[in-house]
Formats: sequence, C-alpha cells, structure tokens
Amino acid sequence: MKMHLMTLMAFALPALAAPPACPPTLPEDVCKLEEQLYLHTDFHETGQVREVMVGLKNLLIAHHQGDESLREHILGLVDHVVEEAHAVRAPKSILEFATGQPILFPMDRKLREWEKAHGAVVPLDWELPDGVRLLDLEIGKSYDPQSDRTEYEVGLWGGADAMGQVEDLRVTRYPDQPLLDKHKLGGWHESVMSEGTGDKKVVLFSLGAGDMEAPPREGLYLLDLKLVGQPPVKGWFILARTTPTSLPVIKSPSLGQVFSDARPRFRWLDFHSPQHRAFEHRKRIMGVRRLVDDSSAWKMMEINPPGQTSLASPVPLKAGEYVFNVSFAERWLTAGGFFIGRKSDIGIPFRVVR
Repeated sequence: MKMHLMTLMAFALPALAAPPACPPTLPEDVCKLEEQLYLHTDFHETGQVREVMVGLKNLLIAHHQGDESLREHILGLVDHVVEEAHAVRAPKSILEFATGQPILFPMDRKLREWEKAHGAVVPLDWELPDGVRLLDLEIGKSYDPQSDRTEYEVGLWGGADAMGQVEDLRVTRYPDQPLLDKHKLGGWHESVMSEGTGDKKVVLFSLGAGDMEAPPREGLYLLDLKLVGQPPVKGWFILARTTPTSLPVIKSPSLGQVFSDARPRFRWLDFHSPQHRAFEHRKRIMGVRRLVDDSSAWKMMEINPPGQTSLASPVPLKAGEYVFNVSFAERWLTAGGFFIGRKSDIGIPFRVVR
C-alpha cells in the first residue's frame, strides 16, 4: 500500500508543478507573467508583488495598441493582484481607524508609517514625495433625473503639509492623452481643513474635471507630480474596475416633491455598486444645496457608514428650491498612500414652502 501511494505521488507531482498551458490566443509575454503571478508570487513578499505590478504595467505598454479583449485580460490580472494584496498585506486595523470620520486624516499618518516598515499594500516602483500625505483619484458617475442626463467626472485630491507646495500635477493616459493638468485641464483648489479632533490642520488640494459624456478608459496612467524645491516624481497607476455601473436610489424626496416642514426627512437605500469588493473603503456623502446659487445648505460625510437610510434635515430650510444629493464612494489602495476609487451620485430636486 505504501509503495502504491508513492507511485501515485510520483505521477501526480510533475502534473502539479507544471505551469498551465498558454492559450494560443494569448501572447507569450502575457502567459509568462500570468504563470509568475499564479504559481510563483508570494504576496507576503513586497518585492515579488512589486515585480508583478511592474510587469503588468509593461504589458499594458507593449500591447496598448492591441485588441480590447487582451487589454481586459491584463486588467483582470491587475484586479487579482489588488484583491490578493489587500487580503494578505493590508493593515485592516489601521484602515478601520478612519471609520466614522469625514476624511482619511489623521489615519494617513499611521498608514504611511506602517507602509514604510512593511511595504506598500500594492507596491509599485515609485513613491509619493515628502510633503504629500496621500492621494486619492476617483472616477465619478452622476445622474440628473430632471434632464435625464448621466455624466462622468474625474477628481484627484490629496493632503499636504503646507499651502502652495504643489508646483505641477498632471495625469495622462498612456501614452499621451491628457486627463488632468494643474495649469491647463481641470479646476485646481486648495483649502485648510481640521484633521479630525483637536487643533491640527491639513491642507487639502484637488484637481478635477467634470461634465464628461463617458468615463476615462481603464488602463495605464502616468502621474507627474512636482513639489516646490523637490525633484519631480514620475509615477504611474492602473485604472481597473473604476467605473460604477449603477447609481444610488433616493426614496424621498420624489422628483419635485413639495415639503411644508422646514426639516423634511430624507430617505435613500444603502448602496454598494456591482463593482464593490469587501476590502474596499466606503464613504457616504449627502447634503442639500440651494438651486438659486448652488450653495450648500448642509453636507455630511462618513467613511464606512452604518446602514442608515433616513435622516431629518439637520438644519431648518427656508422656503425655496433645493436638491438632495447622495453619493457613495468606494476606494482601495494602489502604491504607498495612494487610493483609487469610484463614486456614484444622484440628486433629486424638491421645494420647501412655509
């Protein structure tokens, strides 16, 4: 019996060790990296994960003029790396530190300290410069029921130690399609915001462009970032699974509903996009803005919110026309201190009469 078992193992082991056959429809370099990813990558090892991510970048460069199905296949491999890296490498207790907060600060400091000691969750071959605490790039989808119009936006925001530090900031879809440019394309803003509780402040900067008929195509993007007095950073990242295919649902108000109560109750459904994965950070943003001047009556933001689905207006609303907006953002890490995500938004107009 023992001899029989050893004979079976002798036949079985070579079959287990052999790499999967490369389908004839896939280029050899893609198959080779796929074999490296699934058979030879230990996700506890920062260098091995970085090597795979750099290899995926190089595949997207080599095949950027290839057919769509090949690009989708490579992006599927990126998706696998991101998911596996978060399962194995992410400091969940640190990321959960942001739960209930309106922004990712001051959690970012703990995250960057952890990544410096253990390696980035999704390690790439570049790092954010000193002075930039984090970056977050989101692809947004919004729907206006009054005009029956869907539009897309892209926004890149970050945290800095001081005002006026960002000299240049550009995002380009490989090889040469501009998406954002601090000086030429998109709106640039800087502001100071409280960093959680206490007296500490953080400088928020943002660069965004909206009113797009289609979302930015997924694939390889180049990031050029220059801080005052520092050498330029030539970074890159890969957009995959970033376009939401559904929208939140608002139950109240209905389109054009009239309220006689100065504190109407708003109702919505809790939302996860079809693209959402369990490891992603969620953020709910809701608020009311005045139609007359597009100013905010109130706004609330919460990371990893509970399943709350209704709220009475926290401030009394004067007679007038308003829009109630609900947005849900879902995001994950790529590179050190760099989040990527998707956002889904809907707004319903209503009136208050007194």
